[in-house]
Amino acid sequence: LINKSLAEGYFPDRLKTAVVIPVWKNGSKSESKNYRLISRLSIFSKIIEKLIKSQVVKFLEKEEFFSDNQYGFIKGRSTDLAVEEQVCAVTSGLEASRKVGVIYLDLAKAYDMVNIDILLHKMVKIGIRDVELEWFRSYLTGRRQKVKIGECLS
Repeated sequence: LINKSLAEGYFPDRLKTAVVIPVWKNGSKSESKNYRLISRLSIFSKIIEKLIKSQVVKFLEKEEFFSDNQYGFIKGRSTDLAVEEQVCAVTSGLEASRKVGVIYLDLAKAYDMVNIDILLHKMVKIGIRDVELEWFRSYLTGRRQKVKIGECLS
């Protein structure tokens, strides 16, 4: 099934449905902002995602796509390492009597803000085309969610 999916550039619709379980964090239970949404996909979907991620990361590493300044989600480039390197850079600057400025950004719901058409266009620019690009288009579009509260499923 995985090989057929990749060969045809199509991600099966039945694997695109997530079951979302709202888990209360704190505060008023009547406010949606006080819930963390846990999204569950089928185990088969997760296996395919891990295989594809592995292949994409290998491709991007081979193409030297990642910047030395990129951290998180890359093996050996944790966000802890980013903090460590920032502390060293700031300390060195201050010890050399230089002005030091730092800006940190936290993009709330960053993944929810990704424009799929722009992402696919960028994938073409780095060399992902044809059936592989169509597979990603299929994978990223037509997603569905069902909400589960207790034993009730929407």
